[in-house]
Amino acid sequence: MAGLSRLLRGGAKEGTSSAEARRNAGFAAFLIGRSGTERTARLQDLLRQRGFDITAVAPESLATSTAPLPKHVTHIFLNDEGIDQSHLRGMIEAISRKPDGPFLIVASDLLPAEIYRDLVRSATGEWVRWQSLAPDIDEALRRLTRGRAPAEAHAAAIVSFLPAGGGVGNTTHAAETAIALASRKGHQRRRVAVLDLNLDHSSIPDFLDIEPRFDLAEITADPNRLDSHLIELLKTTHSSGVDFFCSAPSEIDLAGQGEVAVFTLLDALSLRYDLIHIDLPWIWFSWLGNLLGGSDAVVVSARQTVPSIKRAAERVRRLTALSVPPSRIATVISRFEQRWFGGAVQSRDITSVLNQQTVLFVRQDAGQAEEAVNLGRSLSASAPRSRSARDIAKVAEWIDQRARDARPHLTTVSSNAGGSQ
Repeated sequence: MAGLSRLLRGGAKEGTSSAEARRNAGFAAFLIGRSGTERTARLQDLLRQRGFDITAVAPESLATSTAPLPKHVTHIFLNDEGIDQSHLRGMIEAISRKPDGPFLIVASDLLPAEIYRDLVRSATGEWVRWQSLAPDIDEALRRLTRGRAPAEAHAAAIVSFLPAGGGVGNTTHAAETAIALASRKGHQRRRVAVLDLNLDHSSIPDFLDIEPRFDLAEITADPNRLDSHLIELLKTTHSSGVDFFCSAPSEIDLAGQGEVAVFTLLDALSLRYDLIHIDLPWIWFSWLGNLLGGSDAVVVSARQTVPSIKRAAERVRRLTALSVPPSRIATVISRFEQRWFGGAVQSRDITSVLNQQTVLFVRQDAGQAEEAVNLGRSLSASAPRSRSARDIAKVAEWIDQRARDARPHLTTVSSNAGGSQ
């Protein structure tokens, strides 16, 4: 999924310089969109201001993967308004089969997860949003001039932790697996960052006795000011080497202004780490579909109760609808106790309800967990031989395998703890 955030990132200020217009002068571009619409006209005017030689094309002209692509066309701009998704996927496939083919920039309010994933992984284009059309296009064109394909081969694997309710151990799973991966020896050791998006009630600072230094407002105010210096100020490095981005209680609106800030941060972090664990809140935001659809692994956290298992099954169904492959989804049941008698939900029942998806169990070790919390230490550090710590290690191994599948360089390249480079 690396490069996820660059598709949502705000760029330059409105307008374009004469130098940019001269740089684009002579570039032949197709503008695909329904004729006569306000958005198509707006996009056409904006591109002409930037020096492009525009040819308007009906969407059906490039609707299939077998449609010919003119050699002289360097860019294709698409207004997805009223265009069938199968047509768009056909265009992406056609362009991706030509190494030196045109670059596709899709203007859309919200791109479907499967389309978004095709676009990112083909490295053939960008997504720009109508609400910030001019700066997003300028930023996309600048990145294109610096080199068409983004440096994604060595970017971080993204692991999203999705809770099936409150109090299901989602934050514990995100933090403990990160620490387990960062604490490995030799080439198996990973550089891991944990981004906690529970901005109103992050429990990680108390859980690990660390200082909450992350403030999303620092990015929402001006996403373009995010640089290495600011990242260093916002992170808290744990003794294991994991960098935590967790905050004191705040009132940032993740459904609105937080969206651009989150993806901008992911973009900046993606080349600093091997893995980024994202601890998601229970509430669903409209942009989560793109985040989850592009994740290299998704961990659904639940407890050993009927309501929690039902909600986990609903989460898995939603991920399936987003075209997340089953191999990238695992449901982790926290505080699990195997009881042969009584009314407890058994492991076979859980596996059956979840339709044979990958299900992992973290067994109950109440005394060890309580001691770890009181000491402000991770479970793997305070009780490495406990049942819970051993089960967490199994979850971490599943995550690492998904990361290696998505990022082959992790199989051979030795990684040092910490995100600084």
